[in-house]
Amino acid sequence: MFTKSFTTFFVSLVVVLSWAACVSARITGISGDGHFAKQGFSYPITFTTQDTSTDNLDFTVVLGWSSSPVPSGGVGSIAFSTVDLLSIGETNTGTGSFTVQVPLDPTVFQLTQNTVFTLTAAVTSLTGAAKIAVVSLFSTSITIEP
Repeated sequence: MFTKSFTTFFVSLVVVLSWAACVSARITGISGDGHFAKQGFSYPITFTTQDTSTDNLDFTVVLGWSSSPVPSGGVGSIAFSTVDLLSIGETNTGTGSFTVQVPLDPTVFQLTQNTVFTLTAAVTSLTGAAKIAVVSLFSTSITIEP
């Protein structure tokens, strides 16, 4: 009786761990912290992630800002910041989120009044068994004050 229960438990554990090892995650969105950002300071940007059954590794993010509409496929008129996901250990995160601090250089954002910007993140990834390069775009609105 004990042996059968132990065997069933062990087999179930192996199946769950094998499945978990096959699951990968990818970035699915970005957001600010809900407060105004201030030029000259860093602002927290949160990346949401979700498990996927397709092998996926996210490597870099280019962040672009624009106070006017962003053309389809664009990252904005101010693209000066990158996030190296490999160096911060976030290439494969599982479902959840992680946050990075993004500097808002006052020589780039020379504002005299509160301005709403679209922040676009271009995430570069390798996906699938063939490791096909993919760029995914995610956007959010953030108000930056002088």
